[in-house]
Amino acid sequence: MENDYVEISFLPRWGGKLFSARGKANGYDYFYRQAVIKPGLIGPLGV
Repeated sequence: MENDYVEISFLPRWGGKLFSARGKANGYDYFYRQAVIKPGLIGPLGV
């Protein structure tokens, strides 16, 4: 999604999570964005 001021990306396969938000006026990201998404297989005990 985008308009004249901001460009926002979502991840539909991951429940519609927000992936990135970048201002178009200055080109900066509003928060840190990972370049690679790796799903982790973590058990209930965190191991």
